[in-house]
Amino acid sequence: MEKVDSFSRRQFFTRGFGASARRTADLVSELVATTTDCPGKARVDASRCWSALGQVCEYCFQDCRRHVQALTVEPGSAPVVDPERCDGCGRCEAICPAPGEPAIRVVPRRESP
Repeated sequence: MEKVDSFSRRQFFTRGFGASARRTADLVSELVATTTDCPGKARVDASRCWSALGQVCEYCFQDCRRHVQALTVEPGSAPVVDPERCDGCGRCEAICPAPGEPAIRVVPRRESP
């Protein structure tokens, strides 16, 4: 039996799996959008966010903008999540380039502010 490497969701989206990964993200997002029970909402940790730390980074904003437009970002500040638009799809978390844990994470609904 062939050994299969395991990847985290974040690695899957950021390691160059390209168009097939994007299509998978779109399908997952569509499935999430059609369910009435949202898995959670995105929450930003500004102490880890490159944009909030003064670096040019809008990965989460750009990816969300193509999807549901739940994030806004001003230069030099952390993204702001619109809880009414966020569907908890996790695309922002998956694409965040912050080393270690992503600076933006989807937290379960019961933990969301």
